[in-house]
Parts: sequence; C-alpha cells; structure tokens
Amino acid sequence: MLIRILHRLFSHPLLYDMAQVLAGAREVRRRVGRQVTTREAPVTVLDLGGGTGAIQPYLPGECRYICADMEMPKLRGFRRGNPRGWAVQADGMRLPIRSSSCDAVICMFVAHHLEDEPLRVLLGEAKRVLRGGGELIFLDGVMARDRLAGRLLWWLDRGSNPRPKEALRAIVGKEWREVREESFAVWHEYWLMAAVKSCDGGL
Repeated sequence: MLIRILHRLFSHPLLYDMAQVLAGAREVRRRVGRQVTTREAPVTVLDLGGGTGAIQPYLPGECRYICADMEMPKLRGFRRGNPRGWAVQADGMRLPIRSSSCDAVICMFVAHHLEDEPLRVLLGEAKRVLRGGGELIFLDGVMARDRLAGRLLWWLDRGSNPRPKEALRAIVGKEWREVREESFAVWHEYWLMAAVKSCDGGL
C-alpha cells in the first residue's frame, strides 16, 4: 500500500523531478547529454520515456528536442516549462513518428520497466526512427546487490525488472553495434552505451 501511494505521489511532475535529483539524476543527465554530437544542421533528438524533459538543458542548445512519454501529467509539466517544446504522448513500442526522421534517440531509465521482448521491440522502434548514421544513447540502472543505496532505490522504483549489466549488454548488443560504453555509479550503478545506425539501415 505504501509503495502504491508513493508511486502515485511521484507521478506529479514536481515531485517526480525532485525524486530524480535526489537519486543523482543530474550527474547521469550530464553524462548522457555529452553523448549527443552536434552537426552543421540542427540535430533532432527523440527522448523515449522523457518524463518532464529534464534532459533537455544538458543537450546542445541547437537541438530540436522531442519528449515522448506515456504519462500526460509529466508531459504537461514539460510543456509548462517549454511552451514551444515538442511533447508526444506515446508508447515507445508504437511510436507515431516517421521512419528515418531523428538524429539521436535517448533511451534512459526505461529498460527496467520492460520485460525482455518489449525492450527488444522498443529498440527496434528506436532503430526505425533513426536516420542512417544516427545514434541510440541507452542508459539504465543495473542491479548491483552489493550497493545498499541502490537496493533501496529499486524498492521505491516502479520498475519491476532491473537487470545486471551483463543482461542489458546481451539484449542491446543483439540489436546494435556498440560504439561507446561506460559504467559508473552515483547512488545506483549505471550502464551507458552509445551505438550508431549504419547508413544502409543495418546495424
């Protein structure tokens, strides 16, 4: 009962953002934002499960940022701070976005909400909407049983399927050609990977 009440409270945009900050999300967002490369033309970045769009300040200023999430209260929170921002209420496994239209797709804090097969479908959608040469930037917390703070955060989190790093690598590595990989810890331990879609549409 307590966990259900907390989950309902943290669906509020302000409380959701505060909880993310307390969990060390600023450092995580800085690391993810550095992975988005700039080009001569503005870069279109799709943020899957973007919540309130809190990653946006950490991206290059010329980015065209699209915040996609299933929860309308969080998207409303994003729009209040970004009245001209692009907010899309969508399931990441069925994106209403045309193929080959994005330069980068961020998938951050999403994987632990999904079982293996839905995660593979989401990765397939990310590949579909990316242009050739575009990048997937994938990050999730990993299950590290020796980290007490991490175990507490997993208990509070709505995600039902945290995985060890090796399991994440096995799933993501089947769909993408790895380019950069990084492991680090704040309260959680995290795994970050950036991968490129080849220009012919393959991996």
